[in-house]
Amino acid sequence: MDTFRLIDANFNRCREGLRVIEEFSRFICNDSKLSLQIKNFRHTLQKFENSYGLNSLRARDTNNDIGTNITVVSETKRANINNVLTASFKRIQEALRVLEEYSKIDKPNIAKGLEDLRYKSYQLEKEISLPFSKQCRLSSAKLYALITTDLCFHSPEKTAELCLKGGVDIIQLREKQLHDKGFLKIAKAVKKVLLGSNTILIINDNIPIAQAIDADGVHLGQDDLPQKIVSKILGEDKIIGRSTHSVAQALKAQKEGADYIGVGPVWETNTKKHRRAVGLELIKNVAQQTTLPFFPIGSIKTENAKSVLQVGATRLAVCTGITNTKNVTARCKAFNKILK
Repeated sequence: MDTFRLIDANFNRCREGLRVIEEFSRFICNDSKLSLQIKNFRHTLQKFENSYGLNSLRARDTNNDIGTNITVVSETKRANINNVLTASFKRIQEALRVLEEYSKIDKPNIAKGLEDLRYKSYQLEKEISLPFSKQCRLSSAKLYALITTDLCFHSPEKTAELCLKGGVDIIQLREKQLHDKGFLKIAKAVKKVLLGSNTILIINDNIPIAQAIDADGVHLGQDDLPQKIVSKILGEDKIIGRSTHSVAQALKAQKEGADYIGVGPVWETNTKKHRRAVGLELIKNVAQQTTLPFFPIGSIKTENAKSVLQVGATRLAVCTGITNTKNVTARCKAFNKILK
């Protein structure tokens, strides 16, 4: 009966974890396919539990379970939804492992099925948690600074430090004129500055540099590699952005799996001399037709930033409007005030 009691406890634990994940898929992700997948997982688990009949239920003795009074601080608090997901998946996987091992005693056919479910849970965790982790980081990101050595009043690393103090959420290193050795040196220095902060570090175009410093992601142009290939190279946990200059390009980037897009140039800019300005109308259309986080870019200054927000944008990407000034921190704070 003690073994049946253990079996009952772990089936309960596994079902509870699955329900947490299913509700996340249903109400937060609004993903019907994912919800159905987890629902089927629960039903399969229920079939295995039914094979034990009422033995496990009869063995249940919650009142005398010493584990109900044992807890640790980490179990009483969750910092965010990511923590909830992680805890639930670990609960599912650990319970399945216990069920698998004890079922080997007299139900080896069920043990194999439980093992298959456990492996399936690992894949589900990857499919659910990695994309959501990136979404969480990007959802709260509003101010995006682009750092290019030639366009900075200070050194790139000093500029990054001042941006950090000013509340910048994302920093992109964009070095079109530097050779890789020089770019790598700057990237390492900036990565060191941002270490321990929540600021996202993105590398423009250069995938090897992003790999070398373990950056948070890369930003790609229209002629760069597809998102799926870059994701395979860097890892699915890395953020991938794409520059877009029309609604069609924005929708294509969304369909192909970009995590965010840059839209512009809103106004003509010396950093994109070959590209004509798209104007505020495109910003308005992208805001209405896409669901991705998007950052308008192109000669955005504190003087004109409000007009970009008034047509539907909620984020801003700024280059010289931040970096080409002595008091970078004050400029960042001014942009953040406008964004709020």
